[in-house]
Amino acid sequence: MSVKHPNSTDARRGLLERRVEPIDLLSAQFDSLEADAVKQRLLIFAQPRTASFTLCRYFAAAGWGLPNEYLSDLFMPQLFERYLGFAPVAGTSQEDIAKYSDQLEKRRSRDGVFSMKVMWSQMGRFRMSYGSGARQLSLASHVYLRKGDFESQIVSFAMQQNTRVYSFSARHLAEERNTVDFREEDMVRRSGEYLIKEEARWFEFFEIFGLRPAILDSDDVTLNPIELMEQLSQLFSLGYDKQGVLRCAQLERDGRYKNQRAEKEELLEKHLPLLRQLAEKRSSQFVGLKAGFDLSRR
Repeated sequence: MSVKHPNSTDARRGLLERRVEPIDLLSAQFDSLEADAVKQRLLIFAQPRTASFTLCRYFAAAGWGLPNEYLSDLFMPQLFERYLGFAPVAGTSQEDIAKYSDQLEKRRSRDGVFSMKVMWSQMGRFRMSYGSGARQLSLASHVYLRKGDFESQIVSFAMQQNTRVYSFSARHLAEERNTVDFREEDMVRRSGEYLIKEEARWFEFFEIFGLRPAILDSDDVTLNPIELMEQLSQLFSLGYDKQGVLRCAQLERDGRYKNQRAEKEELLEKHLPLLRQLAEKRSSQFVGLKAGFDLSRR
């Protein structure tokens, strides 16, 4: 299916010419010129270091909106000021967050589809904007993205917290790293414990709102993207631009897991017993958390 976008042809082409970064998609060139009413919302709930923005790129390539972390401290200020004319401040009111979300859906939807990635740290703003009225959560489609290889996720998250390098793109390779002093074992343990607690909070949120998101493994995003997008297309009852997805897969190939590889492998080997202990703890917790969730919907 060929998906038409209401923004310029050049902007559409730009999505598939190179592996775009989250910051790239904030450009006004990706704002819709003729916004349609939102007919379907796709929400990506994700844990850190799970190839979540890779999934966002596949959604964009498929024609399923332009998912990004629109509620994050990093991205929200730029769009907020462009859309509302003033910068957000600490304690921004629910009314202003709702106005911002209205503008997001108006300018960032594609063919009536709006999609967004939500991290747990953005939950306060998300709940201000979604959960009632036209944006009632039960009316949206949801996925929850986690990583099966928890040991690697912990190491990647720990490195991210230490160096503040949030992307695997080449643009970060030449940048000076903002490293801080840390005690390795404590850093690894804290990172693993945080991710375990965060997953429990996600499932508590799903239970409170009666959500049953499709639970995705990040390996399916990186290793089996075509099959995954086909399954999601059926799950969402939503056609997709298959050629766009194939082109995105070409761009994603060899696009990840190069930055800081040696440091991560060293950290993984050095603290493997602790990492395995944390992985077992998360696995035991997940057995209980997934009760009542239909994993076959992946």
